[in-house]
Amino acid sequence: MGQTVLSRTLDREIRLFMRPLVCLFCAALVGAGLMAKVAAAEPDRPTAAEIGLEWGPETTVISEPRTADGYPDYVEFLNRRMSAGVPKEENFWAAMWGAVGNIERLPEPLLERVERGLLSDIDSEPRMEALWTLVGVTGEAEAALSKAVGQAQSGPWRRGDHPELQLWLDVNDEVLARASEAARRPRGWMPVLGISDPRVTTRTVAHVAAARSVARLLKIRAMRCLGDGDHEGAWSDLMTAHRIAGHLEREDFLFDRLCGMEMRASLRKPLGHWLSRTSLAAEELERRRLEWASVIPVWSASATLETMRFEFLEKVLALKSGACSIEMFTGSRDHAATNQLVVDAVDLNEVLREGNRILDALDAVLKLDHQATRLVGLREIVKPLEEVQQRIGGEGNLMPVFLQSLLEGQDRFLAQFLVRFDARSIEILEIQSVADAAKRALMKAAFLARIQMADSGAAAMTVNASYPLDPFSGAALRSQRTEKQFVLYSVGPDRQDDGAKEHEEGPGNDDIRIVLDLP
Repeated sequence: MGQTVLSRTLDREIRLFMRPLVCLFCAALVGAGLMAKVAAAEPDRPTAAEIGLEWGPETTVISEPRTADGYPDYVEFLNRRMSAGVPKEENFWAAMWGAVGNIERLPEPLLERVERGLLSDIDSEPRMEALWTLVGVTGEAEAALSKAVGQAQSGPWRRGDHPELQLWLDVNDEVLARASEAARRPRGWMPVLGISDPRVTTRTVAHVAAARSVARLLKIRAMRCLGDGDHEGAWSDLMTAHRIAGHLEREDFLFDRLCGMEMRASLRKPLGHWLSRTSLAAEELERRRLEWASVIPVWSASATLETMRFEFLEKVLALKSGACSIEMFTGSRDHAATNQLVVDAVDLNEVLREGNRILDALDAVLKLDHQATRLVGLREIVKPLEEVQQRIGGEGNLMPVFLQSLLEGQDRFLAQFLVRFDARSIEILEIQSVADAAKRALMKAAFLARIQMADSGAAAMTVNASYPLDPFSGAALRSQRTEKQFVLYSVGPDRQDDGAKEHEEGPGNDDIRIVLDLP
């Protein structure tokens, strides 16, 4: 019972977490305009030696490279690490920017930094035409068109059904062709820009917006192709969207990775429609399954954690050097003076050590074999950090909690406060990775079921030992059959069978399904 309650609570928190990600996404795009106004030079700050920074694996983690004033240059370190072994000709993001242009209208200084990082020229204007600039509608017509966009991504339609959407596809045909070519590149990296301090957190997410926009159009076109009987065209577009999702998932940054997982999950229903309508033989369906499986990336949450580590270290250094104020992290200016006293009072190197200790503990848990054990271990680490935030309260006043924690060690308190969101994010990423695994298992199972039908008819479609297990329950995936449909489903995070009902279908439901139509 305890595990069920915990699972339901965490599932609700995943949904609550994903909503702010959309806000974070929009805020980052708006923030890009503000960041472009910041001078490229670092702000006037004391040198690393003057603030007493001690170098080592327990504090700075890296020893090189260093900035001109003696700080660890995490921006350069990350860019070197991510770009290693990725020539321009193989970089997906270089080709993708070339395909879509300045789709989010980044200010020129910011766009120039992206160009320098990718060693590529990018059109200063968007190359991809937006629907709302192409079709001038308002009021009820706009609402109807928005609804049509959603429907056209999730089910087959014909060329004459939505003339506005068909016009949108036609106008962007060249963009989609170039993006499809880019998606076939084997690897990619998107540079950290380092415009302002804290430097490592300065990173445009316009590339994520571009990827999402292209993937949406690809899904719409795939469903149009399917409605018009062009099964090969639909397959090509769906695989391109899967490849783009994979490039996002391979990024070591949390936002990119979660958006890639969300993008892949959105392809589950369209893939079910394709499998329902294709007439390919079993042998060819197996080849398609292997092609699909080949574009699913293998990634580690530890890589995301390592990127978060550098973000944490940069936050601490920025605070202690005066490059940023504590209100950036408390979200309140009401107690700026007393909160700054807390920052001034703590020992820089002890804060770095404590933060690294917490992050090391998280990394050790991520390396455990069993997901349930990992989840319990992460919760044990995250819960005390959440309690620190609860003790601080909504006003963002650090001083009372700081004074209470003196007996425990004040340096530990500030590290816990600064690392709390990173730790919770890693926990959510781990939970989401299980949901992602369940959706991948369902897609694989749908292929296997369709192969069974091609071999022996619809009556032969049954879940057997060749099917992947449900990552949530560790048992077989569930199935339902009607005269018209064969439904495969996972029991979801609460590990209870809700009859294949997903969370949109009522409170308490959280099953995950894929549907195959029967002939």
